[in-house]
Amino acid sequence: MSSRSLPLVTCALLLGMCTTLFIPQLPPQSVVYACVIGALVILSLRTKHALHLLAVAILGFSYITWHANQHIQHALPRQLETQKITVIGTISSVDQENKKPKIKFRLNVSKVYNNYSGWQLPATIQLSWNGAKQVAPGDVWKLQVKLKRPRNYANPGSFDTEKYFFQQRVAALGYVVASPMNHLLQQNPGTYPINTLRQWLHGFVQQSIGERTFAPVITALALGSKADLSEEQTAVLQNTGTAHLLAISGLHIGMIASMVFAVLRLSWRFVPAAFLRIPAPWFAACGALVLSIVYALLAGFSIATQRSIIMLSVLLFGILLKRKVSTVHSFCLALFLVLVWDPFAILSIGFWFSFLAVGFLMYALRGRFVSNHHSSESSCHPGKSAAFTRDLLHKAVRFLKPQIVITVGLLPITLLFFAKNSLIGPVANILAIPWVSFAVLPCTLIAMLLIPIQPAVSSMLFKAAEHNFALLWTILEKLAHIRVYTWHVPDNYLSLIIIAALLGTIWLFVPRGLPGRWWGVFGFLPLFFVQSAAIPYGQADFTLLDVGQGLATVVRTQNHVLVYDTGAKLQDNFDLGTRVVVPYLHNVGIKKIDALMISHGDNDHVGGAPGLLRSINANVVITSDDQTLSEFNPGLCIAGQQWEWDGVQFTVLHPDAEEVYKKRNDRSCVLMVQAGDHKALLTGDIEKRSEKQLVARYGNELQADLMLVPHHGSKTSSSAEFLQTVNPKYALIPVGYKNQYGHPKEPVLQRYRDMNIAVLRTEYDGAINFRLGAELLPECYRRAQKGFWHY
Repeated sequence: MSSRSLPLVTCALLLGMCTTLFIPQLPPQSVVYACVIGALVILSLRTKHALHLLAVAILGFSYITWHANQHIQHALPRQLETQKITVIGTISSVDQENKKPKIKFRLNVSKVYNNYSGWQLPATIQLSWNGAKQVAPGDVWKLQVKLKRPRNYANPGSFDTEKYFFQQRVAALGYVVASPMNHLLQQNPGTYPINTLRQWLHGFVQQSIGERTFAPVITALALGSKADLSEEQTAVLQNTGTAHLLAISGLHIGMIASMVFAVLRLSWRFVPAAFLRIPAPWFAACGALVLSIVYALLAGFSIATQRSIIMLSVLLFGILLKRKVSTVHSFCLALFLVLVWDPFAILSIGFWFSFLAVGFLMYALRGRFVSNHHSSESSCHPGKSAAFTRDLLHKAVRFLKPQIVITVGLLPITLLFFAKNSLIGPVANILAIPWVSFAVLPCTLIAMLLIPIQPAVSSMLFKAAEHNFALLWTILEKLAHIRVYTWHVPDNYLSLIIIAALLGTIWLFVPRGLPGRWWGVFGFLPLFFVQSAAIPYGQADFTLLDVGQGLATVVRTQNHVLVYDTGAKLQDNFDLGTRVVVPYLHNVGIKKIDALMISHGDNDHVGGAPGLLRSINANVVITSDDQTLSEFNPGLCIAGQQWEWDGVQFTVLHPDAEEVYKKRNDRSCVLMVQAGDHKALLTGDIEKRSEKQLVARYGNELQADLMLVPHHGSKTSSSAEFLQTVNPKYALIPVGYKNQYGHPKEPVLQRYRDMNIAVLRTEYDGAINFRLGAELLPECYRRAQKGFWHY
């Protein structure tokens, strides 16, 4: 393959693979085989080059489709979901979080014991085990487990869990059930030697640094493991745009290759006999490549690492073969090999950011730097001070330009994927990149190299790296409080807006000498000035979010926002306020909340509130329990409270200030929202006693077009009298897929069917949106999702 044809072939392969991203269902294997045969026939003919590229694109489409169909065939059968089943499998990797009894690990299942099993094995699953015994890669276990297929929270702005685990080829998620049947069958650490070594190194790093605050950061830099990062640390890194520094990528690979190359080249000169037979550059290049590959494997071999290793290999092989390889050729070769190695890489956001960042840098900086020769000559002339100033300016531009290029070049993609961008990111990176590159990272990498020969010195260097990062953190923490820019995804012309911004970026960085480069700025204007249609006065957007077995609702009027409940806190560093509600609010352009109402103090309703309030300010916090969120000085919701926003009426119907409620559920805040002729009733977790009180107090005034089904469809709620009084057109059930409580209960669902009430459920429909005050039609996010990974 020539250097001229490689870029075209790589682009054709990529385009063919990306075609699968736009079709909801993949063709069967028979069609794939037919496509492969057709493509090979075209390639065998002496036709135009364009047809050969078309054949390559067809091969790319067939290649990823074949892999996807193979993975889908190994999917967990529906009949086995949430059932107790016994499996035998080999542990491939372990992720043990520091100071926690829970262990997460990947298990390659080879056998399953069940009366019915249509499961095609082997298959990889991810398990969590509370209070587990010591487990290690290569261990063969017999375990009793409960499993589900990977399932994402289907909301605008939410992370696509299904896509992630499909890309990782994980067929099911679950947990180990406490059982006497769980026991170790065999130990064979040689089965996964790299992961075994990774686990040992992880323990060594943690033991070296101890319980210092930024020990998780050093672990991430050394091994690419971010499991121990706290929620606060993750938020600061994201808000300052510096999270990429902890991802093992070209910075780390290039640093370790440079250090090894320099040390080996210098030391080889002290071995005269070997120096005469093997040139020092050749020996240093071989050593640098081998150790870089070993480090990449120990760091998890992510997509960014794969790309860096391939490009480094091309560079070092050029030294070995005494050939100069063009940057474009090495870039395209890296892209081609990554796609062939892992076709599912195109499902990863990291893949696009990694290659686009490098591509923009190559395009914008290739041959652009001003030579220092002129500056050095200028210093001999009388205007020495001016020349020195110009020289400093040139150096500053050379240092800052890569960061500017990446910030501007990736802005459209960042906004498209995340609907936000850190305003302070460039400033934080100008400080953080050299600090990490020249202070933290060298200590960490040298410590890694010294582990087998000087473990004591290695421990000291790990502690020095942690101390250095702690100094940087004091600055990053202050910068993180500067507001993050959020972008509202326009309702119309989204593709055209992103394309215009990308074209503007390309034009901004065209070679010098071409006129009108700064006209590229106008390509960015639609990003910031094309706005979505505003909510009309007197209308409201009502959105029930998918937070699994919990509740979170957002009501937006023309100029105000109310959030009703926030979902659960599932782990110390995972809550649905941060992971679902905040991304949704960013996605629709919300920068502050006018009122946060927490119906009651159960975790599945309030657990996400602290994370939400740390990310977005709320003018007022209201709850039915004065012990809930006490640090945020909440007010109590009491029947009779009412207010109006933009022509939309809000009325609190429950709880009554004079009543005493034994059950927390019965104290839930009940809110009526009226926009035009439409009403929505938000019920929290009220049970039959509170339903009866509401009917007695308000009678026909309870009638509503939309109703949140009380208590997730529990048999303790949704009494017949209450349903007849409210008589909604739509009943919305916030419920988790195959949840442990069996919600909603069948007798409850039957009551709704008997009254011809349309039932929508977040487990099947995802986020559900209505426009109150206009035509009342549901928009269900999960139904709109497309992609072969949603199998």
